[in-house]
Amino acid sequence: MPSEHSLFWGHLPQMAKAQKAFPATASHDYGIAALAKTFTNGVFIIDTWPFSLPLLVISTPTAANALQKHSASLVKPDDVNAPLNTLSAGPSMMTMPEDQWKQWRVLFNPSFSITYLTQLAPTVASEVSIFCEKLRAVAREGKVIQLEPLASRLTIDVPMGHQHQDHPIAATIRSQAKWISFSPIVEPWTVLNPKRPFILWNNNRLFKKYIGAVIDKRFAEVEAATHEKPKAKALLPAALESYIIDARENGVSPACLDPSFKSSLLSNLIIFMVAGHETSSTTICMCLNSLATNPEYLPRIRAEHDAVFGTNISTAHIMSIVQQEPERLNQLPLTLAVIKETLRLYPPVSGIRMGTPEVSLPDDSGKLFPTDGVKIWTNHTSMHLNEKYWPEAERFLPDRWLAKEGDRLYPTKGAWRPFEHGGRNCIGQALALIELKLVLVMTLREFVFEPAYAEDDREIFGRKAWVSGSQGVGGTPNQEYPVRVRFANRT
Repeated sequence: MPSEHSLFWGHLPQMAKAQKAFPATASHDYGIAALAKTFTNGVFIIDTWPFSLPLLVISTPTAANALQKHSASLVKPDDVNAPLNTLSAGPSMMTMPEDQWKQWRVLFNPSFSITYLTQLAPTVASEVSIFCEKLRAVAREGKVIQLEPLASRLTIDVPMGHQHQDHPIAATIRSQAKWISFSPIVEPWTVLNPKRPFILWNNNRLFKKYIGAVIDKRFAEVEAATHEKPKAKALLPAALESYIIDARENGVSPACLDPSFKSSLLSNLIIFMVAGHETSSTTICMCLNSLATNPEYLPRIRAEHDAVFGTNISTAHIMSIVQQEPERLNQLPLTLAVIKETLRLYPPVSGIRMGTPEVSLPDDSGKLFPTDGVKIWTNHTSMHLNEKYWPEAERFLPDRWLAKEGDRLYPTKGAWRPFEHGGRNCIGQALALIELKLVLVMTLREFVFEPAYAEDDREIFGRKAWVSGSQGVGGTPNQEYPVRVRFANRT
């Protein structure tokens, strides 16, 4: 643990000192990453008395790989579960204990299979084409915009026209994410705002009203069908179909949904939309910024897109190819490398679990750390920026993902964890990668993105774009990523 320790404030003064080196709204993961440099074996304890239990910080794949063996059984701490349950109007897969989590994971797995998600690529491409329409309008106006809200409208993934106009569900998701707080220390004004309890209550009311109505409508449609085996793959119909078939096999003909099942289904639908939209919109912005500030990669990635999709850059042409051969998205190694390198430099979330007496975790020296009574924080920023595992860790180097084993840039096993590993890994990671690939394929040859930060804006690691932790479930681009969009002039 840090050498300086206060009897009354634990290590909070050291955390505050480390964070002071960064802009005020920067994610607190940056401060933890700075502290982690002192602990070269990759595990250390931070005492957060009197506000919380101690944190066992992991910045090494050695401990993270050991932890993932227990990831299904370890739950999140209560002070993390409570805001997440508020966010989703009840317990979801993110907060459920292992037995409940397994039931829902098995139920949802078919809807997140690679085979099925590849079939969804044309639908995602259609949504991205609307995003491109918006970018063309911005490029014609020539004004600076904040790109994150525009990207968020794409990634909320509510097929109800939210990119054209506000939809109650999508607007409620944005509001709920804005008002959630995981720490009264970090976000005191959010927590103490007298409007907050009413806003959260009202958002949950709207979730139940609008998403509940969608569930009821789809239930009636699915219940009217007579399938002996599940046939649907889409998330909501598949879950309802499985529920109905199970009920009929038990001699029950359900005329309506069990309230408990409906409540859990609603909460999981909310968490899928919330968790997916914010992390993906952040990654879109950071991918575009990484290429804008490292333009030497643009000719290469555009050439890859020409080779796979042809030189016709119209969205209609790309959508036609994706409709016929969605597998072509698997032929983009440099595009995937850019996405993975962006997620390494700008991981939007980290992982946290509650320790138990049965679990001890090793650091790089082999020393074991008991976890009983502590929160286990796998800090992705600390690990992803650790020179021990990533040569030139602060540089944007997509080529490390194309390196062969034995090359100095070849990634260390288990050191890249934006989607986490183990049983409770991100169920939607394949969908996120499909969406990110399509955004890059459909934008990079048509548009040029010019970051529009002020000259005196503060930087982190020499970059004006960094992850802010001031609002939301995960990190978001600082200032919502101000950018000027121009049409590309390719000769």
